[in-house]
Amino acid sequence: GEIYRVRPDVVKAIAPEDLDIVLQRMEPLAAGDRFDLIVATNVLLYYDVFEQSLALANVAAMLRPDGMFLSNQAVEPLGGIPMESVGHVDIPMEDRPASTDVSQATGDRFFAYRRR
Repeated sequence: GEIYRVRPDVVKAIAPEDLDIVLQRMEPLAAGDRFDLIVATNVLLYYDVFEQSLALANVAAMLRPDGMFLSNQAVEPLGGIPMESVGHVDIPMEDRPASTDVSQATGDRFFAYRRR
Protein backbone atom coordinates (compact mmCIF):
# COMPACT_ATOMS: atom_id res chain seq x y z
CA GLY A 1 0.00 0.00 0.00
CA GLU A 2 0.92 3.61 -0.34
CA ILE A 3 2.08 5.68 2.60
CA TYR A 4 0.82 9.22 2.85
CA ARG A 5 2.63 11.83 4.83
CA VAL A 6 0.88 14.94 6.11
CA ARG A 7 2.80 18.16 6.75
CA PRO A 8 2.75 19.32 10.40
CA ASP A 9 0.99 22.60 9.48
CA VAL A 10 -1.85 20.61 7.91
CA VAL A 11 -2.14 18.37 10.98
CA LYS A 12 -2.34 21.46 13.23
CA ALA A 13 -5.19 22.84 11.08
CA ILE A 14 -7.35 19.73 11.51
CA ALA A 15 -10.48 20.30 13.59
CA PRO A 16 -12.09 17.06 14.82
CA GLU A 17 -15.89 16.75 14.87
CA ASP A 18 -17.75 14.71 17.47
CA LEU A 19 -20.62 12.92 15.70
CA ASP A 20 -22.59 9.75 16.30
CA ILE A 21 -21.46 8.27 13.00
CA VAL A 22 -24.43 5.88 12.87
CA LEU A 23 -27.11 8.53 13.40
CA GLN A 24 -25.52 11.82 12.36
CA ARG A 25 -23.80 13.47 9.45
CA MET A 26 -22.75 17.02 8.80
CA GLU A 27 -25.23 18.43 6.33
CA PRO A 28 -26.04 20.00 4.12
CA LEU A 29 -22.54 19.97 2.71
CA ALA A 30 -22.06 21.68 -0.62
CA ALA A 31 -19.86 19.76 -3.06
CA GLY A 32 -16.92 22.06 -2.26
CA ASP A 33 -17.32 21.53 1.50
CA ARG A 34 -17.16 17.74 1.47
CA PHE A 35 -14.17 16.03 2.99
CA ASP A 36 -11.13 14.47 1.31
CA LEU A 37 -10.53 12.15 4.27
CA ILE A 38 -12.53 10.83 7.21
CA VAL A 39 -10.85 8.69 9.87
CA ALA A 40 -12.71 6.59 12.44
CA THR A 41 -10.64 4.44 14.79
CA ASN A 42 -11.94 2.18 17.53
CA VAL A 43 -15.53 3.13 16.62
CA LEU A 44 -17.08 0.67 14.17
CA LEU A 45 -16.11 -2.44 16.11
CA TYR A 46 -18.90 -1.64 18.61
CA TYR A 47 -21.63 -1.84 15.94
CA ASP A 48 -23.31 -4.70 14.12
CA VAL A 49 -23.37 -4.99 10.31
CA PHE A 50 -26.57 -2.91 9.97
CA GLU A 51 -25.20 -0.05 12.10
CA GLN A 52 -21.84 -0.22 10.29
CA SER A 53 -23.73 0.15 7.00
CA LEU A 54 -25.57 3.22 8.31
CA ALA A 55 -22.25 4.69 9.41
CA LEU A 56 -20.67 4.00 6.02
CA ALA A 57 -23.63 5.65 4.25
CA ASN A 58 -23.19 8.74 6.46
CA VAL A 59 -19.45 8.82 5.74
CA ALA A 60 -20.12 8.54 1.99
CA ALA A 61 -22.52 11.51 2.16
CA MET A 62 -19.78 13.66 3.71
CA LEU A 63 -16.95 12.66 1.34
CA ARG A 64 -16.19 14.17 -2.04
CA PRO A 65 -15.97 11.75 -4.97
CA ASP A 66 -12.68 9.82 -4.63
CA GLY A 67 -12.49 10.87 -0.96
CA MET A 68 -11.06 8.30 1.42
CA PHE A 69 -12.35 6.71 4.62
CA LEU A 70 -9.88 5.01 6.96
CA SER A 71 -10.90 2.71 9.79
CA ASN A 72 -9.23 0.05 11.86
CA GLN A 73 -12.40 -2.02 11.48
CA ALA A 74 -13.21 -3.78 8.20
CA VAL A 75 -16.73 -3.12 6.93
CA GLU A 76 -18.55 -4.50 3.91
CA PRO A 77 -19.99 -1.75 1.69
CA LEU A 78 -23.55 -2.90 0.92
CA GLY A 79 -25.36 -2.18 -2.34
CA GLY A 80 -26.48 1.41 -2.71
CA ILE A 81 -23.61 2.79 -0.60
CA PRO A 82 -21.14 4.45 -3.01
CA MET A 83 -18.02 3.18 -1.24
CA GLU A 84 -15.49 0.59 -2.35
CA SER A 85 -12.80 -1.19 -0.40
CA VAL A 86 -9.31 -0.41 -1.69
CA GLY A 87 -7.34 -2.62 0.68
CA HIS A 88 -5.56 -2.29 3.98
CA VAL A 89 -2.21 -1.36 5.43
CA ASP A 90 -0.55 -2.57 8.61
CA ILE A 91 0.88 0.25 10.73
CA PRO A 92 3.52 -0.77 13.26
CA MET A 93 3.44 0.99 16.62
CA GLU A 94 7.22 1.04 16.78
CA ASP A 95 9.96 2.09 14.37
CA ARG A 96 10.41 -1.47 13.13
CA PRO A 97 8.45 -3.62 10.69
CA ALA A 98 5.31 -5.31 12.01
CA SER A 99 5.88 -8.92 12.98
CA THR A 100 4.30 -11.60 10.81
CA ASP A 101 3.71 -13.60 14.01
CA VAL A 102 0.24 -12.49 15.18
CA SER A 103 1.14 -13.10 18.84
CA GLN A 104 4.06 -10.66 18.44
CA ALA A 105 2.18 -8.03 16.43
CA THR A 106 2.57 -4.47 17.67
CA GLY A 107 0.46 -2.26 15.49
CA ASP A 108 -2.87 -1.78 13.84
CA ARG A 109 -4.47 -2.67 10.51
CA PHE A 110 -6.20 0.18 8.71
CA PHE A 111 -8.79 -0.48 6.02
CA ALA A 112 -9.23 2.05 3.24
CA TYR A 113 -12.45 2.81 1.36
CA ARG A 114 -12.91 5.17 -1.57
CA ARG A 115 -16.07 7.18 -2.30
CA ARG A 116 -17.22 6.44 -5.84
